[in-house]
Amino acid sequence: MKPSPITPLILGRGRAGQAIAHAFNWLKSSGAELAEPRFVARGTNWEEACRGVARPLACIANPHGLHTKALLEVAGAGIGFALCEKPAAVTMDELAKLRDLPTRVGILHGYRQSWGVAKLKELLDSGALGRLVAIEGRYWQASAAERALNPSPQKTWKDDPALSGPFDTYLDLGTHWVDAASFLAGAAPEKIRAFRSIPSGSPSHRDAHVQLSIHYPHLTAMASVSKLIHGAGNHFEINLLGEAGTATWNFERPDEIRLGHGREMRLIRRLKDSAGSGLPPFHGLGWLEGYVAIASGMVAEMNGVSKGAYPTLPEHLRILRPMLDADWI
Repeated sequence: MKPSPITPLILGRGRAGQAIAHAFNWLKSSGAELAEPRFVARGTNWEEACRGVARPLACIANPHGLHTKALLEVAGAGIGFALCEKPAAVTMDELAKLRDLPTRVGILHGYRQSWGVAKLKELLDSGALGRLVAIEGRYWQASAAERALNPSPQKTWKDDPALSGPFDTYLDLGTHWVDAASFLAGAAPEKIRAFRSIPSGSPSHRDAHVQLSIHYPHLTAMASVSKLIHGAGNHFEINLLGEAGTATWNFERPDEIRLGHGREMRLIRRLKDSAGSGLPPFHGLGWLEGYVAIASGMVAEMNGVSKGAYPTLPEHLRILRPMLDADWI
């Protein structure tokens, strides 16, 4: 007997919630057995939301400070699978509550699912770069820069620490970069030292520029993470610095890696269709590629086809713990 289709139930109608809906609609249009995604109203009981739904998949995309509460409610309703925007927790107390969550949770760290980060890992594991000395990079945007030029910026949920948690840029963008670096390092950070800058007139929790020194068992990574870069787009970049070579991937050129040896540099380009959307090189979905890849992995796991290859909650908590326990300088 053919199983009932999976129904994505999405909490949150902002940019992330819409991205999740687009990802599932893309998979559905590509032949996946999925029901139309449904948006769950704020405050809805999850057991009520699942009424009449044979195979629910909870998707958490509400404000950061509400993620833990939502995941606990999803688990309490007996829902076996969920996707969650990062960060899953914004305090150490919340992190502890998620440690033994029975629900299988995928975290929407889309950059880790990209061709570029996967190719960097392949180069590293092949020995093409020699011994890895350091990982360095940046994640730059311009939203705080634009806000700084506005004499009367519009209030958003990120201005309320009850909704955003005690950080802005650090957990919003920094978690993505630390996740990708940790995947490449093959370990969770042992310790993080960090500096942050809060723009004049902004609430004390709205850090806009952060510099990170991330200490792993065998190397150190350094990153500049910022929403205060005037003129920036969505500049996510990772550099692997090896004794025998250097490799660089930049999200704004998603299907290319710059590979350096000595004084020479060459480009490696993606030649095959995307593992997420299935689209050819230089014709991908951009930011949505990661959402499609993670959603596809979760659907495959729910259907018993394969163990989903996507960032999981336990992995996320292992990088989130040192981030929440960082030494601020």
